Amino acid sequence: MSRSTQNDFVGKLLQRCHQVRKDYAELTRALLFGLVGLSGMLIDLGTLYLLIPATGFAAARAIAIVIAMTWNFVLNRAVTFRSETHDSLLQQYWRFVFSCSLGAAVNWSVSLLLAANVAICREHVLLSAVGGVLAGFLLNFQLCRRWVFGSSEKPDSERPTE
Repeated sequence: MSRSTQNDFVGKLLQRCHQVRKDYAELTRALLFGLVGLSGMLIDLGTLYLLIPATGFAAARAIAIVIAMTWNFVLNRAVTFRSETHDSLLQQYWRFVFSCSLGAAVNWSVSLLLAANVAICREHVLLSAVGGVLAGFLLNFQLCRRWVFGSSEKPDSERPTE
């Protein structure tokens, strides 16, 4: 394949990806948000593993959380939401940290409620954890979409017709 053909192919592929992202904006954002979250989990666990011998569990856990949260913020800002807001980076970061803390509280609460009140979740506590993760994910995604990054994109129903 010639260099020109490769460039044409890559250009068309990128154009198609942008079109899919535009046509399925909410689904794409949710998927990207989830993938960023998974990558953040890997950063979190990797950092924790590396720091435990040097700092002990409590300090390693705190540092790992901050590093993973910052990683997720940077990727979500650059990839998932590509913010057009005029808020400062620091304002967005602190809103992100706050919203993630709320999501974590919802995750924990839903997990405990499910484990205490749903028979199958009492028998299989990992199911209650999955329920908590899903509840936290949905809250975090909505808070990030609407409050942290404040996407300026309007739904199709609000776009002016030409």
